[in-house]
Amino acid sequence: MGSLIWYKFQFMIELLIIEAMFVLKLRRRNNFAVRLVSCSSVILMVVAFFPLQYNATYGSIMFLFFFALTIVGIAICFQASFWNILFCSLAAYTVQHIAYLLYTVIINVFTSIDSNSIYHNNNVPTHDGFTLTIMFLVYFICYITVYAEAYLLLISVIPKNPDLQLGRTDMIVVSVLVIAVDIVFNMVTVYNVNADKLSIFLEQTYNLIICFLVLQMLFQKLRQKKILEEYDVIYQILQQERQQFKHLKDNMNIINVKVHDLKHQLRSVRYDEQLDPQKLKAIEKAFAIYQTVARTGNETLDIILTDKLFYCEQHEIDITCIADGKCISFMSEGDIYSLFGNALDNAIAAVEQLPVSQRGIRLSIKNLGDVVSIRVENKYKGKIRMEEGLPITTQKDTRYHGYGVLSMQMIAEKYNGKLNIDVNENNFVLDIVFFKGEHEEQDNS
Repeated sequence: MGSLIWYKFQFMIELLIIEAMFVLKLRRRNNFAVRLVSCSSVILMVVAFFPLQYNATYGSIMFLFFFALTIVGIAICFQASFWNILFCSLAAYTVQHIAYLLYTVIINVFTSIDSNSIYHNNNVPTHDGFTLTIMFLVYFICYITVYAEAYLLLISVIPKNPDLQLGRTDMIVVSVLVIAVDIVFNMVTVYNVNADKLSIFLEQTYNLIICFLVLQMLFQKLRQKKILEEYDVIYQILQQERQQFKHLKDNMNIINVKVHDLKHQLRSVRYDEQLDPQKLKAIEKAFAIYQTVARTGNETLDIILTDKLFYCEQHEIDITCIADGKCISFMSEGDIYSLFGNALDNAIAAVEQLPVSQRGIRLSIKNLGDVVSIRVENKYKGKIRMEEGLPITTQKDTRYHGYGVLSMQMIAEKYNGKLNIDVNENNFVLDIVFFKGEHEEQDNS
């Protein structure tokens, strides 16, 4: 809309707006407002005095230089790594180019206006009022729609102070694609004076598809990076849990031996008349606590439950357990410890916030024909936010919190099981279902 001398400013403002949206979550430098105003002023001044030539090569260099200027401006205003700035800049330029292509395709297809005429001369095309109104209307609808969708689908998933390093090779490939498609390929298309309207439409449509693929590549890589980081954290947690289980198992064995020996010694002095009967009963009661050992038919599960029973006894938590440990014999020791340790730790943490009368946990492990059912139920206080069927951690430090449920889900999926969480009326229910036939196939293979 207008000559190329004005379109330079239009392009820069479009790019700065979408770049501002993408860098919202980057850490700002000191004196941000002064830096922002200064950089914006310098950029617009450079654009104003940048000379014009009407050919594809010079046009490509000009728009590439403008793009590079904005990257420098972002680096001056925000304290972020080069790769974070490059990611946001590439994504922003591609979104701007999608809006531009959408506008030009609509104008070229549904009107007799040549949207590329601005690249061929310095004369402002003359249009009547109705035509200008249509052009402005289509322009604002295209840009507002594309930018709004970019914010909802892309920008909103970028975390605060993000790490957008996708790997040097990936970023170089995307950079080359963006420069080639958004700048060079577009310049070749608009300066191809011999092309008919259909050819231009096909070239711009092809350009549009590649832009969508570039965005898909960028954010798919970002999602993969996040998943890999989560799996790394979960793996570290699982390794720590296996070490904890080993120590717990060793300590439980030592305690059992000591208690057994002391129990026999206590019997030998039971009838000693010099001992106070009340003190003797107190000692026997103390030993009885350590003899409260879970018997489920699965040694690993017994160790975990015994440890949790000790804790619940000391913190006035009523834990009811109906468990057939034999039906989870297909699981490894480490997976049993991680699964039930996380499930019970989460339940204990929830009921500890409640009055003593409501501190109840119910655990059941049942063999129901071809299905092994595991259920943990407890009350809770407050609200639980769910995301993709899983609760979001309420801990302030999310680096190592919130991964317990994810690790349980991973373990369930490892044995072709399904994990489901139901939250209603302050009642939290964790259900895990395994299908026995699939376990037998795994064991035999």
